[in-house]
Amino acid sequence: MLLVSNLLASSNAQIDWLGILVGLTTAVFFAAYIVLSDRVSATQETIGVMLKVFAVASLFWIAYQLTQGMPWTLLARENILKVIYVGIAGNLLPYLLFFWCIQRIQAERAAIAPTLEPVVAGVLAWFWFGQTLTLMQIVGGFTIVVAITWMQFQTATPNSLRSQ
Repeated sequence: MLLVSNLLASSNAQIDWLGILVGLTTAVFFAAYIVLSDRVSATQETIGVMLKVFAVASLFWIAYQLTQGMPWTLLARENILKVIYVGIAGNLLPYLLFFWCIQRIQAERAAIAPTLEPVVAGVLAWFWFGQTLTLMQIVGGFTIVVAITWMQFQTATPNSLRSQ
C-alpha cells in the first residue's frame, strides 16, 4: 500500500496525517464490519441486517449533510440517475455480493478481495484520467496482486469452509 500510494516518495510536509488517521480508523471499522458480518451471515438475515446498517449510515450522513448545506447539485434532475447508479452499483450491489460470499466462505477469505481496491483505482486513474504511475507504484500493485493470489490459493482447513 505504501508503494501504490507513493507515500514513501512524499515529504513530511506533503503527508496528510489526518487522512492517514482516518484511513487507519476506516481499516479498523472495516475489520469489525467483516467479523460482525460473518456472525450475522450465519443467521440468514443478510438483507434485513444490511438494510438496517444502510439506514443507520444514512441517518449519520443526513445529520452530517445538514451541517454542510443542501447538496442541490446531487438533487438536480440531470444527476438523479447518476446518484441512483452510484447508490446501487457502488454501494448496495457490492455489499450484497460481499454478504453472499461471506455466507459461502469464511469472512477472512472474502475480505482478501477488497485489498485489490488501490490497484484497481490506480489502473483506472491511469486509463481514464491519463495519470502516470511510477515504477514503485507498479511494483507495489504487482506485489499486492501476487500476495492476494498467494493467499487465495492457500489450502483451506476443514473448518474454514462452510457447509452448504
